[in-house]
Amino acid sequence: MRNLPQDALRRVHQRITRLRERPLAPGTRKLAGGLGYRVRVGEYRVLFFLDDETRTVVVTAVRHRREAYR
Repeated sequence: MRNLPQDALRRVHQRITRLRERPLAPGTRKLAGGLGYRVRVGEYRVLFFLDDETRTVVVTAVRHRREAYR
């Protein structure tokens, strides 16, 4: 996340904070293969999965939309 522009970093951080409160809010999409979820934040995608045992949101990547699914 260090390479993100400052405004994108702020928006991504805000969205990750909201994921803690409501991880499956409208706009959250399940990834193909059932390996997690993604949420759009402008041109960036936050990829994450839910750990049901600990009730934790685990962010696995924050990538530009061109690179998010490779």
